[in-house]
Amino acid sequence: MKSDHDNRALVVTLEAHPSAKIYYTTDGSEPGKGSTEYAGPFAIAESALLRAVAVLPNGIKSAAFTEDISFNKATLRPMESFTQAQDSFDNLAVLNDGVKGKTVYGLGGWAGFGGEGMDIVIDLKESMPISRVTAHTMSDFGSNILDITSISVLVSAGNEDFVEAATATYEPHGFDPLKNLHVHTVAFPPLEARYIRIVMDCNAEMPPERYEPGIVPSIFVSEIEVD
Repeated sequence: MKSDHDNRALVVTLEAHPSAKIYYTTDGSEPGKGSTEYAGPFAIAESALLRAVAVLPNGIKSAAFTEDISFNKATLRPMESFTQAQDSFDNLAVLNDGVKGKTVYGLGGWAGFGGEGMDIVIDLKESMPISRVTAHTMSDFGSNILDITSISVLVSAGNEDFVEAATATYEPHGFDPLKNLHVHTVAFPPLEARYIRIVMDCNAEMPPERYEPGIVPSIFVSEIEVD
């Protein structure tokens, strides 16, 4: 999937065995030969539950591919980052493409940030009422990825003189050998804003009781929602 910011749409490309035909739906219904046949990349410009299957000439059908695409006020809006994303996970477009990352982060869908944390500004393109920001993050101690310990939301009418709308802090998670997905929502009284600045931090180093001192963790973020 590729972000098309000019048209505020997500361009979907589907692939299968050359002899197979692909059928898809965008309303969550079971895809099959009676569904839309894939003929090339297509655009999704609103929330959708995409499902697709590949059907071979002998009728054998693949398991359904499913992707939940959720549009909100920040989806596919212009964004600027004030912190450097990590080289292998520097695709900032995933932060507001409407698609939440999976635990297999090596397949993409995540932006990674080092010791400076994450500091971004999203331009909603016009002033509008907002009252909530949600961040989707993950933790994986085995890869030195920690969940965030704080998130701050600041707003501005003209991309300067930002005013804090809300800040939330969290206790650091204890050691967990599993990968975990986290959802952090910050709510505040409704206010008008065009520019939304979101700042997230985590611990300065990995837990000293299990790691050598000085190992700097990363934070991984897959989706920022503004409502």
